[in-house]
Amino acid sequence: MKKDKRKQSKLLIVSTLVPLVLLLIVGYIYIGPLFGLPSVGSLFQENRSDVDQAVEETIAELEQEIIQLQTQLRETENELAVMSSASQQSEEETGVQESASVPSQMNGPTDQENRLRSVVNTYKEMSSKRAAAIIDELPFEEAFSHVQAMDESLRASIIGRLPAEKGAELIERLANEGG
Repeated sequence: MKKDKRKQSKLLIVSTLVPLVLLLIVGYIYIGPLFGLPSVGSLFQENRSDVDQAVEETIAELEQEIIQLQTQLRETENELAVMSSASQQSEEETGVQESASVPSQMNGPTDQENRLRSVVNTYKEMSSKRAAAIIDELPFEEAFSHVQAMDESLRASIIGRLPAEKGAELIERLANEGG
């Protein structure tokens, strides 16, 4: 009997508390705003507006960073263009100096010298790695005549990429014959 009374009292408490809690919740939702209490929807909107504001600030910061990076990119591209034109200009000056020095050595360039100059100009247009691979495949005498006709900077970059033995032979012969 005592157990039944306890069960009944627990049931009575639960049966009165649940409706009471529901009444309080419904009252807060519908009647609370009439007395100046914030509505449930406005609580979520405030949180959303805080999140929206934080997102907008982040977007503004990222847009500013993009603008800075674009400015840096333009500056770097301009520097590259200036360096490229300076490099081209120095190559042209080197070419003019070479062409001026070759005819002064002899009265007039022969057909063979013209062809050799053309081949050297072809090497200038290639990467030094590719030019070294081609020179490595040539017979030694022909490779020597090509290397001898080059200016020193081109010669150095190509010989530096040749196998050590062939590079050493070419340098030794250049030193002995003056080239």
